[in-house]
Amino acid sequence: MKTCVLLSPAKINLTLQVLKKRKDGYHEIYTIFQKISLYDEIEVKLKPSGFDIKCFSDEEIPLKENLVFKAYNLLKTHFKLKEGFEVKIKKNIPIGAGLGGGSSNAGYFLKAVSSLLNISVEDLFPIAKNIGADVPFFLSDKSSAIGRGIGDILLDYPCFKATYLI
Repeated sequence: MKTCVLLSPAKINLTLQVLKKRKDGYHEIYTIFQKISLYDEIEVKLKPSGFDIKCFSDEEIPLKENLVFKAYNLLKTHFKLKEGFEVKIKKNIPIGAGLGGGSSNAGYFLKAVSSLLNISVEDLFPIAKNIGADVPFFLSDKSSAIGRGIGDILLDYPCFKATYLI
């Protein structure tokens, strides 16, 4: 069974400006995203069909509301997938802390799917945007970026590689 194991990082917003509310319910923003060295571990195994997700955490996580589950459902519909996945997530990123843990898990799940099924990452960006506003940042290879729109328009920004934050 083909398997992909990835570290799914947290992020911080170095700045965040909420500009206006859009008709779709999202807000236009200007932000600077920065991935940080706090990670969840995500293991994705390809299987013939179906979807199983297990999350190992001290906190209760409603798995059917998990963004990885949402990502799978959007992938299945968009690409008419017959394949399935077994996903295991070891949570280290605090839940609900604004660090993007769920969005990161979804983005890195999409990266794993890209690798396992030879689907272009670029083809996954429209799906990422429909999962959540931060998911395109996690799907990208950028360590830091300016986020515009709902956070889905990403522009290069220099990375703070050796900076400590308090």
